[in-house]
Amino acid sequence: MHILLAKPPWENLSDIVKNIKGATARYIFQRYPDLRLDMKSNHLWTRGYEYVRHDEASLPTVIAYIRNQKAKANIQPRE
Repeated sequence: MHILLAKPPWENLSDIVKNIKGATARYIFQRYPDLRLDMKSNHLWTRGYEYVRHDEASLPTVIAYIRNQKAKANIQPRE
């Protein structure tokens, strides 16, 4: 999964990632309760994360890359 976000310097990135993972796992397990049984686990996400810091010049390339990943996975934009 790729997420492009901007955060103030005082916010802790690991807390942001933890909140995103927790909220999305809760939502998915509530919406698809059988998934929890199929996975034989209460964990949707793997531990850890990777981040790369980008400057203004690289943003168009990063945005194009993320959009290309969505196209490869045939993910339709939300309306």
